[in-house]
Amino acid sequence: MKLIIDGLTASTPTWRRGIGRVFQSLLREVLFHHRQADILVTCMDTSWRDAFPQNMDHVGVHIVDPALLSLSPAPRAAAYSAEIESLHRPGDTTLFWHPNPLMSDQILPYHVTLPSLLTVHDLIPFTHKDLYFSHWPKELRRDYLHRLDFFRRSNVFLAPVSQTVATQVAALLPMAAARTRGIANGYNQSIFRPPAPRAAAGVGPDYVLLVSGDDPRKNIAGFVRAFCTWRRAGGTALLKIVCELGPETRAEIETILAGHGDPGAVEISGYVSDQELGRLTRHARLAVMPSLDEGFGLPILEAMACGVPVACSDIPPSREIGGDLVVYFDPTSQQSMAAALEQALQATPGRDALQQRAREFTWQRAGIAYRRRIQDILDRQLPDLPAGTKVAMLTPWPPHRSGIAVSARTLAEALAPHLDLTIVCTNAEEAAAPGGMRLVSAGDFDPAEYELLICQLGNNLEMHDWIYDHALARNALAIVHDTFIHPFLQHGHRQGRLVPQYRAMLANHFEAEDIGRLEASDFAGVGVLEITGLSQIARHAGGLHLHSSFARSCLLRELPAAAARISTAPLVMSSAPPRSAGAAPDPGRFTIGMFGHVTRFKLPGQVLQALQQLLLRGLPVELRIVGNLGDEAETVQRQITRMALAEQVTLIGYADSEAFERHISECDAVINLRHPTHGESSGVVFDAMRIGVPVVVSNGGSFAELPDDAVVKVQDTPHVAAELAQKIEGLLTDPSRRAALAARARLHISEAASIESYTREILRQLARLHVSA
Repeated sequence: MKLIIDGLTASTPTWRRGIGRVFQSLLREVLFHHRQADILVTCMDTSWRDAFPQNMDHVGVHIVDPALLSLSPAPRAAAYSAEIESLHRPGDTTLFWHPNPLMSDQILPYHVTLPSLLTVHDLIPFTHKDLYFSHWPKELRRDYLHRLDFFRRSNVFLAPVSQTVATQVAALLPMAAARTRGIANGYNQSIFRPPAPRAAAGVGPDYVLLVSGDDPRKNIAGFVRAFCTWRRAGGTALLKIVCELGPETRAEIETILAGHGDPGAVEISGYVSDQELGRLTRHARLAVMPSLDEGFGLPILEAMACGVPVACSDIPPSREIGGDLVVYFDPTSQQSMAAALEQALQATPGRDALQQRAREFTWQRAGIAYRRRIQDILDRQLPDLPAGTKVAMLTPWPPHRSGIAVSARTLAEALAPHLDLTIVCTNAEEAAAPGGMRLVSAGDFDPAEYELLICQLGNNLEMHDWIYDHALARNALAIVHDTFIHPFLQHGHRQGRLVPQYRAMLANHFEAEDIGRLEASDFAGVGVLEITGLSQIARHAGGLHLHSSFARSCLLRELPAAAARISTAPLVMSSAPPRSAGAAPDPGRFTIGMFGHVTRFKLPGQVLQALQQLLLRGLPVELRIVGNLGDEAETVQRQITRMALAEQVTLIGYADSEAFERHISECDAVINLRHPTHGESSGVVFDAMRIGVPVVVSNGGSFAELPDDAVVKVQDTPHVAAELAQKIEGLLTDPSRRAALAARARLHISEAASIESYTREILRQLARLHVSA
């Protein structure tokens, strides 16, 4: 999957205000939700990257020739279209996204033939021709009509920023209605938040806030007249206008103020930073938006997010956002605006109601909606997998005590309605298959009988070694659960065991130069065999599915040519509806859980130290360890004894999937650390998030990709006990924080890590493999 993004807005003065602010927020979310994709941003320079602190390894840049800007609209669009087309490779599944296609200072490549998604902010120049379109030069009018005509094409999909704009698009361009789906804008939750108590804020006298642009439809002068009328009737608040006003508008406002004898009633600040805008909004007595028309109405939403009352024009976009919680007025009537000011200041809804309504419009929700829309468009480019396609899944299978076995069964049940699916495993005689599937023993398996193979690869020799040979086939999709797929080799070599088996396997799987590298390192270099082994599979397998963009970036550093054959979606362990997070057996204690195969990389010693620190502070905590301790059993038990934690630590051992989920639901928090990471994801983390139990993870590897408001993150270091104790104490003492994490985690799983999205990625890969085969 390849996503080409028009980033030319980043090279214009609007980058840090208005539509530019919207683009920044949308781009941040699209990059976050498409970490598995090849992304290329077209731009004039790379300074815009400074606004994005997250990992940008998966984002490439294409510098557009500045000479394009000197061309007239038609040849400029043609030249830019040719540049976009040149960035697409045959065989790629590619989408072009333009976040600002109707702005005259932006280049819309309306000759491009790629499937395109266009963000439509408004149609105001056309719906208010008397103010705009009719007064434009002929060449500019022709260019705007070319842009609208591009919307009619069957492979152009539209994402209006409100249902109001979506309705206008459908009315103007009926043939595009079926390809139009509104995706509402959002607000920055870290900036627009409730204020501290006003008495402690030191913000000066009460003020009404007007955030706007200098445009006739914004009706700034008309509102200033109404505001002066309200002041003359006894109003005392000031009006703060956040807008870079031109000299004509500024002079008009000064004339109005002088005519009312109230020159100090209005303060004009010009454009301000996002942080300053957040501060001004939080401490306003009232926010107003007197526009004659809008595409969305971001100032209304940002004020509501801060719990600030709103009075605004009675236009459809305002109604979409404000519902019945704001006061509406006729923007053409000074009397209506003045009356609304008084009404909004005297009878306002509670902050909680405003903030709850605002939370329906967040950039996170917009990002998820864009991810779904983009995926839907890309899916249209792929042929369907023919019904009855014979597929074999080579995998560990229950009752094997393996997380991969559990996740494989979940995936198999989701795939079965779409395929003629056979499960191939080493324990067929003791296993059971869900309805519609067959079980075949690995010894009886004949790959020639199947059109496609799915090979589930982990890092357990007994369960996975026999699968590697088949994963190298061109009709095989390798689902790799661990980027470093052989960490156990180095352990085995240090113990003097298994080396002959591995050397024999190397002779089958790797080129002579690779074997030389491995032998020279004596298998001791971290990552040497693992990356070599994974890249070898990537060279030969028809497709590769990974569970994080971290894993993908690790592989692509070694083998960039594999990009087109890699899909990514988070691991899903269960498709069952989540059980509710339940009370722990001892409700007077805060129960922490560690789950799965506990290795030294999960830092059990640090978890025990954090537990000890919490107990020394007098906090009622306990630790439950559910899963196989393996080689760490003796070390962990010795630490428990030395720290005198026997009464506070319960070792459950192996639990079947039902008991496993019950134990998770009984915890108040789940700890899942990794250092160093082997590129693995964790089914436990996603299960806990699905159930709604707060999770504490290391801020590294795949865990760093989880939303910051859905999990708690600690530093990715081997010595993390003190910080871990602090984070757990924060969860213990703040039930509302736990509830917020649970709600956001459930939303993330349902929207971005569901069995449906996981299955769709696997089916896309299989369809591609079927065509190439």
